[in-house]
Parts: sequence; structure tokens; C-alpha cells
Amino acid sequence: MSRGLSIWYDDFSLKVGDSLRREIEHGLARSKFGIVIISPDFFRKEWTQRELDVLVQKEIRSKRKVILPVWHNIDKKTVAKNSLALADVKAAKTSDGLEIVANKILESMPIKGRTDEVTSVPSNGVGSLVDEAFKGNFLNKLSMLAEILQHKRSDWDLNELVDFIIMLVKERIDRWDTASVKFATRELFVRLYKFSDKDGFGDLYPLFKDLFARAYSERRQLLGEMVDSFSMIMFESWVPLDDVERGEKAAKVMVKLAMDFLDKDVKIAQDCAIAIDNLAGDMFEPEILSKEILLAAHAFDKAQGKPELQSFVDDLSSDIRINDMYAWDAEVETYLTDSIAYANWEQRSFGIGLDQFRDKILCPMLQQTIDEQIQNYVDFFTDNETDDQDLTYETELLARRILAYEFLRPDIAKDIRTQVSETGNPAVQKTFEKMIHKSPLLEAIYGESEMITTFDSLLKFFESNSDKENLGIGLTTFNFATIDFTRRLKDSEKETLRGIAQKFGVSEDLELLAQGMTFKMDSLVYLGKEQGHDMKKLVPFLTEINAILEIQRFSTGVEFGLRRLKQG
Repeated sequence: MSRGLSIWYDDFSLKVGDSLRREIEHGLARSKFGIVIISPDFFRKEWTQRELDVLVQKEIRSKRKVILPVWHNIDKKTVAKNSLALADVKAAKTSDGLEIVANKILESMPIKGRTDEVTSVPSNGVGSLVDEAFKGNFLNKLSMLAEILQHKRSDWDLNELVDFIIMLVKERIDRWDTASVKFATRELFVRLYKFSDKDGFGDLYPLFKDLFARAYSERRQLLGEMVDSFSMIMFESWVPLDDVERGEKAAKVMVKLAMDFLDKDVKIAQDCAIAIDNLAGDMFEPEILSKEILLAAHAFDKAQGKPELQSFVDDLSSDIRINDMYAWDAEVETYLTDSIAYANWEQRSFGIGLDQFRDKILCPMLQQTIDEQIQNYVDFFTDNETDDQDLTYETELLARRILAYEFLRPDIAKDIRTQVSETGNPAVQKTFEKMIHKSPLLEAIYGESEMITTFDSLLKFFESNSDKENLGIGLTTFNFATIDFTRRLKDSEKETLRGIAQKFGVSEDLELLAQGMTFKMDSLVYLGKEQGHDMKKLVPFLTEINAILEIQRFSTGVEFGLRRLKQG
């Protein structure tokens, strides 16, 4: 920690009340590297082997070094006797002293305790090699461009300034000046990504497209170095910045570069895919994994009769599934489904058709995941059952499993209950039913309560309880209302929603958001101080809205008028 690295270690990362197993698995899934202390005790304990297995899978998936072994009171012969694979990996030794161990660990990492500002040159020796005259001129013009974009100044020719900056970088490419090209690649993105897709400044990729093509034509390795710069930019989006916008916009550039080179040089496309995949396996944000999905879909459509491209698609498909599995381990159950929805919304802007890849690869993948998660839950529940234990975690886990995928597998709750029954263990079955009846949500899912959990049950509630006769008794709504949808709105859907709002008289205060809408409820149901409310309009309005896109949340001011039954 004194070297600037972010550390997860169970002794100081776990709090009283945390689930040890769950928190350790979460920590492993979120970690970029794993320092494995190999001692005689390590090979005698089953739980250490399980944790090592997680890191091995992460290393295979990411195609980079993850495991950093440290030998403590053990020699190579003993390690080899238990694990030939671990014996072959270069390790630090505690017998050399902790300072040397720390130095060796840091030397094994691509980022060495980075604590500098993100706009500065990486501390890997590149900064000192950048041509000083170029650096000064380039940064001066880049700062001018950022100033124009930030303050929306019109007294400068934006295109002329951009062209001049690109020309400066091309000169460095033509000179095979790797250090300056990497520096420029990083600074161009880091200084400008916040302005992209905004008024006056569009997609970032055209800014880089000519530079990528020029680098490839001059020296293929130069383009590889530029892709490496983007890999570093994306890594920093996760650690230390946690900046989804930065990661997504860098991933967009990598997708479009990969698309351009898919037929020309698939190795370039593979390097881009690895950069995206590494971030998708760390951040668990749909904005990132959706880019991997879009690239795979594009390659899928072009792969017929092309073995090299088919292999590329197979690798990407496998990586997508592994990322989803890691997200499940980190308790992000809807990672893949949310990412597919995001990719579906974005596909037109990339000129990519998602349908074939989604239907033939992703949907079967999801069904397989559902089968595995059902079985995993039943195994977990069966292995941990006791009649008097606290079932809070098991209850929460069951609800999350069902909510994550019941729109894809409507009978998932029934399937889980059936598999629990098929264990043939009366104690397990009794505990499972007891758990259901302790949760109003699970009771509703299993049809044993009247809790409002679906759109239909919400409408039924409004129908049964609204003051439709305008007598001051029952439910009335007021103030502004908000509707959240299950995915982002398409432009055509926004137009349809505007039409519905106009039909019901709520268009004046309507605001359509990326994934929702707000409107003034009073405009829909309030008739005035003397006339009261017309609550009969609420259900038809919501029904027409839900027919365009499924409503996930609905909120508004609610008032209940009640009958008076007591004197005094």
C-alpha cells in the first residue's frame, strides 16, 4: 500500500457480519493481480486451492499474468511435488527480505504503483524519450483545442486546428518516433474524450483513424504501440479512476479500429479485442461488455468460409461468457443481459447487425448460464441447510437469481423449487418453503401473496383502489411522475411516447430521458379544485406507455382518502 497500490486483503477488508466466502470471492473477482503466498500450509488446505483456481481462470481468460507467487519457508522441490505449474513460475522469496519481495512484485506489474495525474506521461521511461520540440508544440495546440471546445469559442477554425494537430503526430509517425507517438495517442484521448459526442465535436474515432492507418503503413509495430496506449487508458479507467465514460469511449475507438482491420490484419483486431475484454472483465459495466458483443457480432456476420475469423468469433464468444461468469461471482447477475440490451440500442450507430449473433450465440449462452445458476443455487442451498440457521443470504440470493432471468426463463422460480424437491431431502424442502414464507417478495413470486411486483398487479391495484367515482375516498395521484424503462429508448419510441402524451394531455411538461420519462401527473388526472380528479385516465395511459416499452419503475405522489368510522 505504501507503494501506491490498491490492496484487497481479508484481514482488513472484511467487516464484522460479512460472509467470508462471498467477500473473498468478490475480492478475487475484482482484483487485477493475486499475490499467492506458497508455504507448506498452502498445499494442506482446500480453501487456498479454490482461491488459486479462481486466479488461474482469471489468468487464462485475460491472457496476461495474474498470479504473483511468493515462496515462504518452502523450496522448489516441495512446490514441484505439489504443483509443477507453480514450480515453473518465477517467484519472490521471503527469505530475501520483504523489501526485495515488494520490489519483485512491483516489477512484475505493468503499472508500478501509479499515483500521478492521469493526463501526465506514464512513468515507464517514455516521457524522457519524447521529442521536446514536438511535445511543446503539440501540447500548446492541444490545449488551444480543449479551450475552444470547453468554452465553445467561435473565433477559431476548429477543423484547421485539428488538422494541424494531426499533421504534427503524422510527422512523428513518419520518423518512427515511437515514444512521441505513444505520448500523443494518450494525450489526444485523455484531453478530448470528455468533449466527444457533444455539440461541435463528434465521434473520436475519425480523429484517430488516419493516424492508425498511417502508423500501420509505416511500421506495423507503431500501430501496436498505439493500441497498447489505449489498453493503458482503459486499465486506468478502472484503476484508479473508476471512470465508465472514459472506458466506454476508449472501447468505442478499439471496436472501430478492429472493424477496419478485420479483413486486413486480424491480429490487430485481436489486440483491440483483448484491450476491451480486459476492461470488461474488471469493471462489469454494460457500456464496456456491449462493445465486445458488437465486435463479435460484426465478425460473426463476416466469418462464413473464413476459418481465421471464425476462430476470432469463437474466442470472443468464450471471453464474453467468462466475463459473465466472473460478474456472477461478483454478484452482478444481469451483466450479460444488460450488455446485450445496451448493444442492441447502440448497434445502428456502429453499422452492425446484432440479431444473428444474439439469437445463435448469446441466447443459448444465457440459457446455459441459467441452467448452471439454478444448479449452483440448489447445490449451495443443499450443502448449507440447517433448520434453524439465519437464511438472510440464501433468501437474497434466490430472489436475485429469479429476478435476473425470469424475463428469459418465466418458469425459473418453479424450476428451482422442483430441483430442491428432487433432492429427496425432507429437511432441505422444509427449509426452502420456510424461507419462501419469510419473504413477501418470494411469496409473491410463488403466487402466495398479493404484493405488487409486476405491471399487471400494479394496474390491478389502481383499478381496485383509485377514487374513480371522484368521491374523495380511495387513491389519488398528484405532482410530477417518473417512469423508468427496462432499457434505453430509441428515437422512434420517443416519438411514439410524445404522441401518447399529447393524446392524454400531458405533453406540456413532458421530458423524455435516455431510459425514462417524467410528466406532470396533475395534467393527467386533476380536473381543478371544484371538480376533483379523473382517476379513470391513469390505467389506460400507463397501459399504452407499457405497450411501447416495458415499465420497470413508476413513482408519483399518492394520497389515500379514507372513510370516517369513529365519533369524536
